Amino acid sequence: MKDYDIIVIGAGSGGLAAAVTALKKNKRVLIIEKRNVPGGFSTSFVRGRFEFDVSLHELNSFGAYENQGELRRFFENYRIAPDLQWLQIDEAFRLISLDNEIDMEFPSDVWKFRGKLLEMDSDADLALSAFFKLGHECLEAENFIAETNGKPDIKLLRKRYPNYVKFASYSLDKVFKLLHMPKKIKDVLSAYWIYLGVPPEKLRFSHYASLFLNYLKRHPYIPKERSYAISLSFDKKIRELGGKILYNTAVEKIITENGKVKGVLTDKNEKFFADKIISNLTPYTVYRNLLDNPVERDLKKTSIREFASCGFTVFLGLNKSFKDLKIKNYNYIIYDTLDTQKSFADASSLKTNRMMTVSCPNVVSRDYSPEGTTILVFNTFFTADAWKEVKEKDYYKIKSDYAEKMIETFEKKLNISIREFIEEIEIATPVTYSDYLGCPDGNIYGFLYGTYHGIMDDLSFLHESEINGLRFCGGNTVRQFGYGQAYLSGYRAAMLSMLDGMDGKNSHISAEDRLALNEIDANYYKKPRYIEINIGGEKDE
Repeated sequence: MKDYDIIVIGAGSGGLAAAVTALKKNKRVLIIEKRNVPGGFSTSFVRGRFEFDVSLHELNSFGAYENQGELRRFFENYRIAPDLQWLQIDEAFRLISLDNEIDMEFPSDVWKFRGKLLEMDSDADLALSAFFKLGHECLEAENFIAETNGKPDIKLLRKRYPNYVKFASYSLDKVFKLLHMPKKIKDVLSAYWIYLGVPPEKLRFSHYASLFLNYLKRHPYIPKERSYAISLSFDKKIRELGGKILYNTAVEKIITENGKVKGVLTDKNEKFFADKIISNLTPYTVYRNLLDNPVERDLKKTSIREFASCGFTVFLGLNKSFKDLKIKNYNYIIYDTLDTQKSFADASSLKTNRMMTVSCPNVVSRDYSPEGTTILVFNTFFTADAWKEVKEKDYYKIKSDYAEKMIETFEKKLNISIREFIEEIEIATPVTYSDYLGCPDGNIYGFLYGTYHGIMDDLSFLHESEINGLRFCGGNTVRQFGYGQAYLSGYRAAMLSMLDGMDGKNSHISAEDRLALNEIDANYYKKPRYIEINIGGEKDE
């Protein structure tokens, strides 16, 4: 068959979710994937007797079965990975600074986390109440905007979510200042920025709130069987529903006619036709490489956006148990200093960057690796320019030296020894991520969120391209990278594609259609129980 209702380019998390969503609505769907396996970042690899997850740290927006988040509801409703074991993570992180400003553990629960902060400064109660209230209002407002296909009734938006309208574009740091947040508490709340790749001075508060509060709202989870098991479950479901997946096949061109999508041409010189395409590739790649006549406005939308930071990961398989190694925590966040501006500036050079996260999945599941062994995963990021300094002849030495430095810092700060127990080691650099997944410059965060690029900008991607019938999903769309949002971006892209008007243009979504679009999100965002407080303006309290 050469004719389909929807063609999905790329079998990453978003593309897989988009395909299943469309197939459940009885659409004919083709997925084209250049690699030989599904998943993109949602895969694993084996070294010796260890299986390492490529990138999954934890899933937010998931929740326990009896307290489901939007991602778990999607999995349940579409029968994705029904047999997987899900492991709840009860800690948010252990925060450590190398300058000895802090070394504390924090729980992954909104009220417990808030209580821990109040132990640090009991006078911060009012500021914290306002902070969490504003965060929850941002969650509700963004859900409302998404329901309306990115075209909300502005008067209704202002009436329902006045604080969101006023503060959505503010940086996280600016909100801290407005609330007179004590420095110690601000430092802890800011720690999560390492997972977003943007410091609080540039990070939009609304983006921070949408991820961090979802993270605490229902505890983070990981699948015991690794993220690749999720990808394989999607593959199985797609085939069960009658979808087709072409692996080892790359899309060379998107065929258009009179500004409308018509189909694709593959590297095997085959043409497949559809009037709707959902791309799991970055808009940057699509507009520059896959279209003969891209629309100027589309090119400008991507050219003015700056790529976020690039990733560096060290995977360790240790032949000693985590208990014997005296590793107590699942998730460590380690900064040179809690001065976020300095930390971000230091990420521009391999000589100065010392921030990192370290995760030990065995703490959550003792049999995550063979008995008597431990898996540790070290992560950091650099700005793109930092890695461009590396010459090819120095590549292997520099990446090994930097991995050595990360291990040494971890050992020294925790007063433990892991080096002598390393059985397997693998190092992924920005070059690795670029080659493996086609990420420009090896960036793992999509576009940089900052003063000009925030959640409102990406909600505009609900309208997507000037080319009728073309939409995007995955880590370069709403809320950027993060497993949960990548899957849900695919769901929403498919739903919106099916709601597009017959002429290929985006039509206004009716109340009935909005209900269908929001079937995963229904009743998810509850009114906050925090005290009411005016923020900003003449009525500051």
